[in-house]
Amino acid sequence: MQAVFKTVLTDLKQNPVGVGASGLALIGMFLFYLFTQLPATFSNTPADWPFGTDMGAYVYGDGRVIQHPISGRIVWYWRDFLTAIGLPESHALGNKIPYAAMGAASFVAFGHVFYALFKTWRAWLFAGCVGLSLMVWYYAGTPESYALTTFFYAAYFYCFVRCTEGTPSYLFGGAAAVIIFLAFVNDVSAPILLIMPVAYFGVRAFTDTRVRNIALMHVGALVAGVICLSVLVDLFGEYSKMVSEYTPFESADDGVGYNYGLIEPILNYFFFSIAAPAGSLTYISPMFPDYMGFFQPSMAGYFLNPFRLLFLFLYLAPLWFLRTTAIDRVILAMLAFVMMRFIAIVLFNPSETIIYASVVALPILAVVFFLIERSQFKHKGLFAGLFLLALFGSNVSVLGII
Repeated sequence: MQAVFKTVLTDLKQNPVGVGASGLALIGMFLFYLFTQLPATFSNTPADWPFGTDMGAYVYGDGRVIQHPISGRIVWYWRDFLTAIGLPESHALGNKIPYAAMGAASFVAFGHVFYALFKTWRAWLFAGCVGLSLMVWYYAGTPESYALTTFFYAAYFYCFVRCTEGTPSYLFGGAAAVIIFLAFVNDVSAPILLIMPVAYFGVRAFTDTRVRNIALMHVGALVAGVICLSVLVDLFGEYSKMVSEYTPFESADDGVGYNYGLIEPILNYFFFSIAAPAGSLTYISPMFPDYMGFFQPSMAGYFLNPFRLLFLFLYLAPLWFLRTTAIDRVILAMLAFVMMRFIAIVLFNPSETIIYASVVALPILAVVFFLIERSQFKHKGLFAGLFLLALFGSNVSVLGII
């Protein structure tokens, strides 16, 4: 047994993100997500969930899906499966299984992204921080489209990072094109991901044959995505209606618009989506006057809890190293995506910024960990471990252990 244990340790040291480590991470995080955040019922009533879930409302009784066609069909077929094996739709563990699996797969992808960026065993600690960020953890146990979307985005981040290592790889470039197609079909905002390769490669798409061919793969993927969405859902009718309903600008024609400031979206996007500022949601959004399902737009809560205060310190302290650290172009490309997505959300539906933010936890925290990894700070592992502890302590009271 001791020899086996030593062999496993040696293997993990030689390849921290190899098959063995990835398999253990997948199983471990699946069980973690499955047995945490257990709601009493599977419900389409937003009040039954911390941030609401309406995925089931997009699936009609005859199986038609009006939005998020891949996630919607998972909801539909998983209900059929539970019924076939004799479990009710309200069976909490049964309903969580596919979403916990997606969350675990996302966690493994996070680890691979961080290892590709930093080439250190600490990649798993960094992945743990993303995996325990509020909205990633929330969607890893919730019947919502962003459980799958978070995985697609993480997989795309990995392929993008690998394409920046020397000569762009057709393997990872082609995989990225397939992923952007799937992500687009599941979430119409996915093409915003393309700001990363555009920002990184720039004019090389015109001068480098390999980059140009990969770019053409992406164009083909987007065209295929539009065709697929047009077949599966009422792409232009349904989504144009949704945009008109959620637009934050006052409309004299339909009266559905509303005014909204920037402070709340900024706090929800860059802070609250990663670490909860309070143990409960007590704020009423102007968009949903009957639903108290948001955080008060204030940073004060971070100073009232030791875990949240620790998070705030660790989250902001690495900015000190900006004085002496040049930001890598890959990280800058990720930041471009973060900012472009924020602008899109503010223009579309700023009142629910937090529910769209699970996909930015990885690139935002990548900036934090990049500054630590490139600095002369000696206790990098301790920093990551404390960050992990701070996130768990901050978010567990909102999502709950059981």
